[in-house]
Amino acid sequence: MLTLVLLAQFWGPSDDVRPFEKDARLVAAHYLIDYEADAGAFVDHPPGWKGFSGRSADWHRTQLAEMRKAGIDVALVRGGAEAVKALAEALDEGPRVAPVAGSFDDARAFYALVPPRHWALLGKRPLVWMAPGSKPPFDAVRAGFKDVGRDPFIVAEEGGDATVAWGAARTGPREFDVVSVGPGFDDGRPKEAVARDGGRRYEKAWYVALRLRPRIIAIETWNNFRDATEVCESREHGRAYLDITAKGADKHHRGEALPRPTGRWSKYDRAVWNLKYEPFEGGLRPVEADDGLFKKVDLAGIDVLTTKENDKGSVRCLYFDVDDSWSFWETRNFAITVEYLDLGQGSFALEYDSADASLARSLRPYKRAGEHAFTGTGEWKFARFELKEALFANRQSGGGDFRLVIDKRGLSVRRVTVRPN
Repeated sequence: MLTLVLLAQFWGPSDDVRPFEKDARLVAAHYLIDYEADAGAFVDHPPGWKGFSGRSADWHRTQLAEMRKAGIDVALVRGGAEAVKALAEALDEGPRVAPVAGSFDDARAFYALVPPRHWALLGKRPLVWMAPGSKPPFDAVRAGFKDVGRDPFIVAEEGGDATVAWGAARTGPREFDVVSVGPGFDDGRPKEAVARDGGRRYEKAWYVALRLRPRIIAIETWNNFRDATEVCESREHGRAYLDITAKGADKHHRGEALPRPTGRWSKYDRAVWNLKYEPFEGGLRPVEADDGLFKKVDLAGIDVLTTKENDKGSVRCLYFDVDDSWSFWETRNFAITVEYLDLGQGSFALEYDSADASLARSLRPYKRAGEHAFTGTGEWKFARFELKEALFANRQSGGGDFRLVIDKRGLSVRRVTVRPN
């Protein structure tokens, strides 16, 4: 079954369709409208149950007005025909509020229930949002709009006019044409839950999305209380997420970025990890991954970090995470110095998370900064690597920002320093 999420914008009582400009910066939000007051188990909850029904025009009127205040341009409606009819009534009768959307087998079925004056258009093209898992080609979707003489602008995971990925509420924003953001996730399964961290996770998501500068930012979700991804007012979180949304939306509409989130290491001039002096961590720490196992050992009274064999092959890695308060999603140049034990032959390399647009997106998190050869002296030596256009976006395995890579042997280090270059 082909499922669609469609978009519409409310422009006030008029028979005219008033489109968004082709290059307009938009904020969209997934809006669930099949709720009833006796709905099933929720993890989070609405602030009150009175009027809580997708078949209530008053309820939609309130929600859409709240979206408008939060700077949302388009609501991605998900729900059945009866709820859409109530939504259309709210759009016709209410003051100028915000936007609309839905999940249907046929895009035209949704638009047949929503008057043309409420359609969301990019230029002359109706915005059509495909549900996760929808596969191209979308010839049937395009054919459905021939009767109104319009070619839809399709947003999909693949094969559309713009790409998008679902799951930002759990995994964070990803670099697609449309960037999604979310506050966290909790569907009642503790092992799957992603904590909101008092709103900091959502603030960080907006920071990343604005750094990516997409045309459209999509919020997961406006009001999904069942998996606790809502940003609307709730009993658990009050109105805090409305304020964060409004701030991020305003920055997006203006084409501006948010400042990097501050923290313990924000004012330091370098990030350091070492086993030579205390404290060991100074805005930098090693992280484990399937191909990046390590252990701390004592070599003749000296503590060192050394790679371990793994079941992923002969290559061993040491991953390091730069604290987000020191550098995060900022294109900068760095120099990294590694103090290593010079034993045996061969070489090791450094690969880092970069913003190099000349590389395919899948390759950018592992751009190579060069290799350093062993000379077999048995002494502690330093290797220096120059990093150009480093992004440090936590996109390597284990959430790492760079890694040391060695094949068919081990590597022992006791200090790593990162400096702006």
